[in-house]
Amino acid sequence: MNITDKSKSWRLQTAGDASTTQELLEQLSQDEESSIRASVALNLNASIETLTRLAEDSSYYVRSRVARNPNTPVSILEMLAKDGWEEVRLEVAENKRTPVEVLVYLCKDPYISVRGALSRNLNLPWEIRRNAFDGLLPSGNVSDDDDGDD
Repeated sequence: MNITDKSKSWRLQTAGDASTTQELLEQLSQDEESSIRASVALNLNASIETLTRLAEDSSYYVRSRVARNPNTPVSILEMLAKDGWEEVRLEVAENKRTPVEVLVYLCKDPYISVRGALSRNLNLPWEIRRNAFDGLLPSGNVSDDDDGDD
């Protein structure tokens, strides 16, 4: 099938359709339109190979959709946690597959939107999630009854 002959609306709809084959999604993932590549990146049927390639897309929007996909491999989420775009890191922070150590790394993110997203990820331990807005990590040597006065 030659997808370049199809309309943009057909390609966009097909890219977002969960019943689209991995082979067709692979073709659509190479489309010149970033909106179509982004739809492929969100598709739960996209192969690991397709998601891996799209994680290096020139469009931050496409990379953010890879980070949002619940099937994205941990290794890709780890890479995207260091992306230069806030929007990509925010999606990594919200992804339920992101490992705790990556979530802790994102607690130091300079953008409050990324740290705020961490506060909604239930995989992050409560103490760290509570402090994510301030970018604080638990010190491990301060007791709950320590008011800081000596």
